[in-house]
Amino acid sequence: MRTFSKILSLVLVLAMMVGLCAFGATAEFKDQDQIEYPEACAVLNGIEVLLGDADTGNFRPKDGLKRAEACVILAKLLGNPEGSSVASGFEDCAGHWGEKYIAYCANAGIVSGYGDGNFGPNDKLTGSAFTLMCLRALGYDPAKENIGGPEWEIQTAKLVKQLGLAAGIAGFDAPAELTREQAAQIALNTLLATEVFYGAGSGTGDDVDWGRTRFANNAAVENIKDDDYLQLAEEYFPTLVKDTHPTADAFGRDTAYTWKLGTTPIYAAAAEATKTYTTAVSGGTIYTDLGKPAAISAFEYLVDGAAGTGFTEANIVSGNKTMVGGAGATTEVYYDAAAKSVKIVVVNTYVLTVKTFTAAVLDADGDVATKAYIGFADTDPAGPLTVADLAENKFSFDGDAFSKGDALNGTVVLVTASTDGSKYTVQSAVAAESKELTATSRTDTSFVADGTTYKYSAKAANKVESGDVTGKLEKTVYLDAQGNVIYLTGIPAPVQYAVPLAYAADSSLDGTTYNVRLLMPDATTQDVVATKAVGDGYNLYDIVTYTVNPAGKYVLTTAGAADTATTADIKTGTVSFTAGSASSKANAKTIFLVVTESVPGVAKYDAYTGISAVPTITAQSGSALVEVGGYATIVFINKATIPAAASTDVIFVTETGASAATDATKKDYYTYNAVVNGEITKIETAGAAAIAPIAGAGQLIIGQTTKDGNGLIVTAAEWTAPTGITYVKKVTGVTAAAAGVITFDTELTYNDDTAFYTIAPVTGAITKVDVAEIATSATATVTYYAKGGVLVAAFIQLP
Repeated sequence: MRTFSKILSLVLVLAMMVGLCAFGATAEFKDQDQIEYPEACAVLNGIEVLLGDADTGNFRPKDGLKRAEACVILAKLLGNPEGSSVASGFEDCAGHWGEKYIAYCANAGIVSGYGDGNFGPNDKLTGSAFTLMCLRALGYDPAKENIGGPEWEIQTAKLVKQLGLAAGIAGFDAPAELTREQAAQIALNTLLATEVFYGAGSGTGDDVDWGRTRFANNAAVENIKDDDYLQLAEEYFPTLVKDTHPTADAFGRDTAYTWKLGTTPIYAAAAEATKTYTTAVSGGTIYTDLGKPAAISAFEYLVDGAAGTGFTEANIVSGNKTMVGGAGATTEVYYDAAAKSVKIVVVNTYVLTVKTFTAAVLDADGDVATKAYIGFADTDPAGPLTVADLAENKFSFDGDAFSKGDALNGTVVLVTASTDGSKYTVQSAVAAESKELTATSRTDTSFVADGTTYKYSAKAANKVESGDVTGKLEKTVYLDAQGNVIYLTGIPAPVQYAVPLAYAADSSLDGTTYNVRLLMPDATTQDVVATKAVGDGYNLYDIVTYTVNPAGKYVLTTAGAADTATTADIKTGTVSFTAGSASSKANAKTIFLVVTESVPGVAKYDAYTGISAVPTITAQSGSALVEVGGYATIVFINKATIPAAASTDVIFVTETGASAATDATKKDYYTYNAVVNGEITKIETAGAAAIAPIAGAGQLIIGQTTKDGNGLIVTAAEWTAPTGITYVKKVTGVTAAAAGVITFDTELTYNDDTAFYTIAPVTGAITKVDVAEIATSATATVTYYAKGGVLVAAFIQLP
């Protein structure tokens, strides 16, 4: 399975969002933000020389480079993606995952061992050691270049500096341990370097001139440098092209060059803008920052990829106040003094919420065939960017940037979007940072909270209103990448529910006191004083919402009315249910308040959270429920009847050996030999009736039972085998096992996990046996079940 990486060239504070190269079919590493050399890692990954982890999706840029990994890099750089089939000869490399690559490099003279028969494949490499390997790969001879003796590090460093093999690595420390990303940069520089060879040499002794010569590029593949010499990449990766023809991304930003493998782009390097601004900037400031250009012959102004209006080259003059860009936008100015050209590119940040999520589709090899994607909803129907503005309500992404939870929770996202002048296409999306704040003052451009002034993004969807300040309303505030407020929502006060169970009114000199006993969501009761009497906005057994006023009295308001003398139908794990006459759906957060009378006249209160926790309920005399968003938030069931819990143990049972018994507590009951969930034991039933109606005269597997207070089985149902399981009852005949196959009514394979049991003919005693103990019998009766053609368990009634 191939693991690629698309590197997004990112711009300043929008680095986490705005991707320059939106092309390519490669996947971004999960730890992409930790990579300091994105170009090298992208190119090396794109040509499958230095890959990330297929299991985790990480590149591990800061990990030290192992000697085995270095051999993989060099072997692949030299056109040997599979390494060598010849053994390495190193004792500690036998069976190592990198042995073939180590063998190739050793046989090619690129690496050597420690001299004791070992190589140390998992040992870390220094920068000096790896660059020496790269020099050898380019054809530099250790003896002829004096890089194989005692002073090899000094001579290696000289050649490395001359060739630029460590170019791009700030403060390169050759003797220090090398990281994977540094190795990628050195490997890329090696790809760009020219290969060498040596002539016959002239002179004697130490004065031999070996005549080192660069390889001529006779094949005329000049994809890296048009210099008539052969670079390493031109020999071994002839389709790898460093295309220096200028292009532009969806926003019109220039690229300096593009790496392509064939026609597939794998990395685009951004052309450096002359000036970049993250707030609104005036034409006069641009004029000064560009060095006061005398004249502008060519001018282009783009906003989100389309031609902008309201700003021209005439505004780039001293003192001009006309503004471009704004808070939350990135404004880049490209200036070519020689050509007297100016291009201004503005990329805005907008806000939407995630509404839908579609998972990635994998092909037969486990590679991504269709990327995961999200759809959006408006944060504000009148906001700067709405779903109606989009050409397609869809944003595809690599990795695990978003999940189904983002859609369920309505995650707020910052997006950039390019436009053709009419419709927008989302180019990037990232979850917005949020804070919970209460504004203490406001203006049209900012507000203050906790002593901090928050300014608005130029594309803010909404703002703090006067009532928010005077009402001291807490808000969830979403920030753009620069810390500007781009969206805010109110934080609703939590709804508090209860159920009035009893009521009494007392008269006093101060008036009437309305005493109410409430059943709380945690199944406790609380006696409170209400502001109103029963019947004035609420009734007994209603679900009410409540607040507590400054005097400590409860303000009760009906949220869901009771529905008396009807039947509830609630089944554990079943989403749909009825409570009273109302039909609804429950989820994992639904609260069920259930009143039962385990002792007549004595109420018992229970609370269950989630439909998987609530017991099956078949009847009640009063109920109420409250729905939010189509799902019940809280349900009240009064005087419920809850049937005995059903067991789903898998029980094999046979009537052979069953016996009647009597006990002072259990009264008359029966015992049966059984195997319960693989354990040989006995089960007890309340009379023979619990088993006999389904057992008949033979044997079977029971799938569900209910028990009384004494633990006796009261009801039993024959097992319904789950999907994928074949359950066969009472077949006659056994053929002894041979070559891993045993035959009952059909041939079945078995393995070490298969369980075989025999049942004695008179006593019914059950014994677990080895398959070798089973003899051929034409009269034995067998019950068995199998999965995928492999026997799971077999119960053999001996004749």
